Amino acid sequence: SMPTSAALDVVARHLNLKFFE
Repeated sequence: SMPTSAALDVVARHLNLKFFE
C-alpha cells in the first residue's frame, strides 16, 4: 500500500465526518 493512499483515506474520512456532522 502507498503512504499517499493511506493519507488520502484519512483525509476523506475526516472530510466525511465534517460534512455529516
